[in-house]
Amino acid sequence: MTDQNPFAQMMKMGQDWARKMNPALESFTPKGFEQLWPTMPKEMMEAFMGRTLNPEGLTPRRGCC
Repeated sequence: MTDQNPFAQMMKMGQDWARKMNPALESFTPKGFEQLWPTMPKEMMEAFMGRTLNPEGLTPRRGCC
């Protein structure tokens, strides 16, 4: 038995496996990925999920059925 955390061992094994599969990923950083996907403008979100097109809105209702 080892005194090392099993989760830490699993993470190290995964990292070693990834390093062996593709050494180029060693220096990979995902910085800037959030700019690849557009976000929904506030006005559009309000129109679809607010009370503009749906008077009931998406507010939770009290009671069941």
